[in-house]
Amino acid sequence: MTTFDHVLHGCAPVPLAGYLKALGVFRLVAEQAEAGARGFWRDERFVLRTRLTEDELVQFFVGEYEPTPVVAPWNGGSGFWPNDNREGFDAIQTSNDPRLDSYRAAIRICQDLICEHNLLAAPKENVKASLIAALRSTLSEEACRWLDGALALTTD
Repeated sequence: MTTFDHVLHGCAPVPLAGYLKALGVFRLVAEQAEAGARGFWRDERFVLRTRLTEDELVQFFVGEYEPTPVVAPWNGGSGFWPNDNREGFDAIQTSNDPRLDSYRAAIRICQDLICEHNLLAAPKENVKASLIAALRSTLSEEACRWLDGALALTTD
């Protein structure tokens, strides 16, 4: 089987954002396009080794990949509160692209839980913990993986 090495010039190990971008690209390709994809660093650039051609890789990102529903309604500035910038948030909500279905569902769940908890602003302390627990038990497995990566869960 033919494989292709795609050098991602915008993904250097430094700064950290470039490193994280490389990991994100790799995760998306490996989870959604080709489980056998591999990645490695060469000459300070991330190399994605896959059976996908460059055109197929571009097509995957342009027309096929489904973004992870990243929601953080416990934070101000997350799009859930009155004074937040909602440009990207509203674009997801008003889109009818099926690739955003899980994202829209996660946003709706967050909005419903905010209403159920009678919240008018980003919660603090015990109210925040209660909201996060409700999110953890209601959101999809995919969205919960994001929560698990974003939060340090403790027994209390």
